[in-house]
Amino acid sequence: MFTPKGKFPWGFFVPSPHFGGTKMSKNLVVLSDVRLTKDAVFQVAGTEYMKVQFSVAVERKSAKDEAVDYIDVQLIIKRETRGHSYLEERLLKGKRVTLMGALHIDRWQSKDESKTWNQRTYVFVEKFNDLDVVDFQLS
Repeated sequence: MFTPKGKFPWGFFVPSPHFGGTKMSKNLVVLSDVRLTKDAVFQVAGTEYMKVQFSVAVERKSAKDEAVDYIDVQLIIKRETRGHSYLEERLLKGKRVTLMGALHIDRWQSKDESKTWNQRTYVFVEKFNDLDVVDFQLS
């Protein structure tokens, strides 16, 4: 689907549980031609992996005029691959990207006296395409 002809190191993503085997999950999110709202944050997650978090702005048309939705995005990468430095150089504020992944919803109960439930919704990225780098050739 997103194939930039060998310019991107696909092999460094950690697969989501929603993308396994030959059967495609129905939980599929594609965000096409969206822009990062700030630089990505890289956090160490264990000895082998890094968690990368950022948000993107998605334009949509409302009944009155155009509006923007801000969507949180997360991906897990292997630390010992060239993908880490590749993403650090490219996941910067204002960059155009296309993302494919699955919608995740994390729920947890607070540990304080209120015991309220909290929720975080985000897209767990499985594939990534940097639109500012990839040159599209139409033939």
